[in-house]
Amino acid sequence: MVTSQRTNFGTSSERPFVVRGRLISQSSHRSSVLSTNSAISSNQHNQRENPNSPSSESEQQSNYSPANPLVVDNVVSVQTLFAHLNHIIRFTKIYHQDQNLFLRYLARAELRYLIWLNLLDQLRPQPDSIPMPPLDVALFWCAHTTNVLTYKEDLVRLFGEHMLDYNFPLLHMDAINAEGEDYVDADSSETWQSFSDEPYILEFDDHRPFLISCPFCMEGNTIDPDTYVQLKMNAVSHSCENCSLELNADILSAKRLLNDIQYFLLDDVNCLAGTLLDTEKNQIDIYMAVNDNKLLFDHDFIRELIRLVSPVYTGIASPPSLYVPNITKNCNWHNIQREFSAVLYRLEMQGELCNVRKNILSKIITAYQNLFTPFSLDLIAAVIRYKETVEKILCNGDWENENVVAVSTVRYHKFMMLTEKHPDRILVPTMDILLCWYTHMLWPSKYYAFTIGLTGKILDHVNSLSESKMIANFEKTALLWHKKYQEPYTSEDPSKKWKSSSRVVMSFVFPVYGLYVAQKLWKLNKTHDKRIGPGGSVHMSMYITSGSNDINSLERRGPYTFGVNIEDSELMNYQDNMGSPPSRVFTYINPEIQIT
Repeated sequence: MVTSQRTNFGTSSERPFVVRGRLISQSSHRSSVLSTNSAISSNQHNQRENPNSPSSESEQQSNYSPANPLVVDNVVSVQTLFAHLNHIIRFTKIYHQDQNLFLRYLARAELRYLIWLNLLDQLRPQPDSIPMPPLDVALFWCAHTTNVLTYKEDLVRLFGEHMLDYNFPLLHMDAINAEGEDYVDADSSETWQSFSDEPYILEFDDHRPFLISCPFCMEGNTIDPDTYVQLKMNAVSHSCENCSLELNADILSAKRLLNDIQYFLLDDVNCLAGTLLDTEKNQIDIYMAVNDNKLLFDHDFIRELIRLVSPVYTGIASPPSLYVPNITKNCNWHNIQREFSAVLYRLEMQGELCNVRKNILSKIITAYQNLFTPFSLDLIAAVIRYKETVEKILCNGDWENENVVAVSTVRYHKFMMLTEKHPDRILVPTMDILLCWYTHMLWPSKYYAFTIGLTGKILDHVNSLSESKMIANFEKTALLWHKKYQEPYTSEDPSKKWKSSSRVVMSFVFPVYGLYVAQKLWKLNKTHDKRIGPGGSVHMSMYITSGSNDINSLERRGPYTFGVNIEDSELMNYQDNMGSPPSRVFTYINPEIQIT
């Protein structure tokens, strides 16, 4: 069931929002939001009374204008978008020119985020009254939620489904942050420090050592911050202070996987990371998870590998004698992948390989390899990508213009409608649409229920395509958008890559290639008006004044990955899990007209 609702700003409606140092009040939005919902209500009432009338999607769209924002799922609204922008501004300040200090900060923040999740799990506060997380923890929380499927599986697997009831306290944190950058909520700080020895505010010059537990002797090891960062990047090894075994990311993550396999063999409720979600609907499916885990890991040679990397007590006091020789030589991904190949071969010979979900083993490997924290993705990589993306969002638009934020809610609605018509396409959002999408994800349980009710599955978004594929899909999205709505999607020039100096030179050197380029430019010119409007030009459309009432002059122009090159990141070469495109979408329903 989907409902539209009037925006309710509550008691804080007059509180201004800080965007790029400017104060923006929400009071000017109230009357326009109310009039929007009245217009939509009237249209939908007429549609219900006379379903054969022309009061269709195009008529509803005629009521949309920059002055008429929407409220999607009682979550994505002008109020929440402004609050989200304020948080993004704070996140962009988490940076240090010294890359070593910055990576140390992120590595420590990842562990603090795990502490935060344990705090919520153990204290079980009411979802509407949780303490405010530290800023670094908030950054990791937001980045984790944008990896929709891994976030859901991680929280369910590590803590339980009750953790999905905790939404990111966006509006509450924004109200506290309005008191000033240095203001700290005393109650939240007290709760945090009573649960953890960590300071509430994390500083870049924090030189405390990291503590890791050797998975073989179970003794703690203190590691200096720079070594810990290198260890996470699998660039160095560390000799255990107790048993003297060499530890690195390959060994630690392999042992983590084998430990989880052992836990599953002891109790089949402990399914491995990467197996909990149904591959079609992206929902938790314990039956399929248990089936796959049993078929893949319930083998004698898997048990033998676990035995070879487990301690063997001899009764001799000297710690090294507690272990079989060359224990770490057996505990590595080369051996694991060799055993996995043997598993697949055996299943194929027995005719049972068809009973294992496709690509499930590769998902397990992705969730474990070189990752020795409990999460099933590299959260530092996710945070770096998230920061680069949201910084791009801030840099590509006049967010001080209140109409820009209002129009974003409408375009998010339209974008989701487009996915319904083209479920097999990878549609690339513009910056304003992505901001709305990210905002919606901060309410995980609502987002899951919302998209499951509309599409039959949880919608994820593709965030790891190459730049060339992203640009190609963005161009297709622009054409589909114009075909459906008869309006331009973006002012980004799709032909510029074919006009580069290198392509021009190659066209003269190789005439056949020149014909190919000419054909591409002809096709793009043929659809020129569809992209930026009849009679316009890319140059002109990119400089439409922010005061224009044209709904398409106010969107963030360009796909959200433009300028973000993960492979050539200044910080490190990280890559996360693949996503999947949305398949269906919602229609906007008035509260008085409900579809069940």
